[in-house]
Amino acid sequence: MPDEVMSEFPTSTMSNLLETDWWRVGAALGVVLVFTVARRPMAKLFLSAIRACLSYFEFDVSDDLRLAVQRGAELFVFSLGLIAAIALVDFQGPLGDISNKISMSVLVIAIFSAAFESATLGAAVIAGSSRTRRTMNAGWIEKILKVIAVVLGIASVLGVWGIDIGPMLTGVGIAGAATALAAQDLFKNLIGGMSNMAEERFVIGDWIRAEGVAEGVVEDVSLRSTAVRQFDMTLVHIPNSALANAPLINVSKMKHRRIRVSVKLHCSTKLDQLSSITDSIRTFLSTSSEFAQPPAAAQHVVIESFSDEAINMLVYCFTRSTNLGDFLGAQESLMFAIRHAVTQANAKFAFESRNLTIQDAPDDFLRQSD
Repeated sequence: MPDEVMSEFPTSTMSNLLETDWWRVGAALGVVLVFTVARRPMAKLFLSAIRACLSYFEFDVSDDLRLAVQRGAELFVFSLGLIAAIALVDFQGPLGDISNKISMSVLVIAIFSAAFESATLGAAVIAGSSRTRRTMNAGWIEKILKVIAVVLGIASVLGVWGIDIGPMLTGVGIAGAATALAAQDLFKNLIGGMSNMAEERFVIGDWIRAEGVAEGVVEDVSLRSTAVRQFDMTLVHIPNSALANAPLINVSKMKHRRIRVSVKLHCSTKLDQLSSITDSIRTFLSTSSEFAQPPAAAQHVVIESFSDEAINMLVYCFTRSTNLGDFLGAQESLMFAIRHAVTQANAKFAFESRNLTIQDAPDDFLRQSD
């Protein structure tokens, strides 16, 4: 049957061309020309609407992303003009069938080409839309989206031409199952990376602490692993699944840094001296700009307990800044203030001491030593 169709195709085509209304052909060429000229402004108008919608969600589309998406949008506008032109000419028989399939193929290619070009934008949207923070590396998400666009595009074009992709999918499915068994760790890490990103557990530049895994600053997030720069300046690549399953502390998200100091005062310290010391430290904390004030953060200076060796005083507060340098400076200022308060009250710090008692030696021991 296909051989008969192919043998009749030249004759049928010539007959259709002779019967064609060439005024319609001219009008169709005019439609194609109009859409060709108008494709750019129409694509820009379409992208402006998308940009306005994304700006509502506080996502700023860069010029590079806009130009990438615009190419696919222009091809889409051109394909609409081609479909309109073919419908206007209205070819009959095999020629009409082929022309319709060509126009539909161009439309499908335009749609998936736009999807392919929009992969960068889609990856950026998925990775994070905030303009006030650095987001995760969206490169691996972009690659996955592009592969999906290419595969679906090819399958759709083949479907337009009536090519059965069932056997191909069966073969791909078998190969895919074998590949999946051999790449379980890859898929596990991929899902782990997507989980970390969806939960927004951290972004690039965050200081994280994963118990039993690593501690440092996140430098990159890829398809399989997360790169963390540790504080000894070494770079460690951690599987995404390990970070997804480990208890993770995002130190960068803390609002204030805590200082907890236990001060041991001598047992001879009197009540008025204790009161003077605690009042002096409280005044220092409440008037210093380096420390967060209640109710934003807790602040305590109290006599915590008594022991045989000392009177234990607890100083518990939070610095206003989370920067390490600022924290160390505030902690040093507090140490000076504690020392000053104790000196001003004529009190003393208690230092650990041990009493060594030597008993009289037995007579037998003395005789042996002689």
